[in-house]
Amino acid sequence: MHTFRRFWRQRYRWARGHQEAWRDYRRAVWRSPTLSRAEKIETTMFLLVYHVPLLCSLGVLLIMLRVLGIVTWGSSVDLTPIATLLFLGPLVELASGLIVSNAPRRSALGVLLFLPSYLLFTIVCTKAWFDGVLGRPYSWHKTPRTGHGQDAPPELLSETVVA
Repeated sequence: MHTFRRFWRQRYRWARGHQEAWRDYRRAVWRSPTLSRAEKIETTMFLLVYHVPLLCSLGVLLIMLRVLGIVTWGSSVDLTPIATLLFLGPLVELASGLIVSNAPRRSALGVLLFLPSYLLFTIVCTKAWFDGVLGRPYSWHKTPRTGHGQDAPPELLSETVVA
């Protein structure tokens, strides 16, 4: 239980921090006279990395609404491939990395093992995004370093800073 809680808090803190940095600094990055266009793009990509899981959640939501018959895409464009790619994009990225690196076939099983943590991370980042947009306050919890999976001393578990 403590491990799940630590995972959630740490990922939430990372997502919330990245998303907040994007909201606070995106204009400064793009208006900076000292950054090259490539540096602006790279910084933007770095700051948006915790927004990607939000797009994955959107993809899942669109697919579920379509499967349940609640929404239809219309007659001219079928958005199912786009919604599916929004959800599966990171998995496709991992799989293509395995192909490009000529990884052994057994490495592909790692992508399947990645799926549960990927789904959890998608939920964490989506919650962090909505909390940030809605201006909800949050507590910054330091993730204790326990080493080798051992439980941390109680004094490390209680360290909290309100942000």
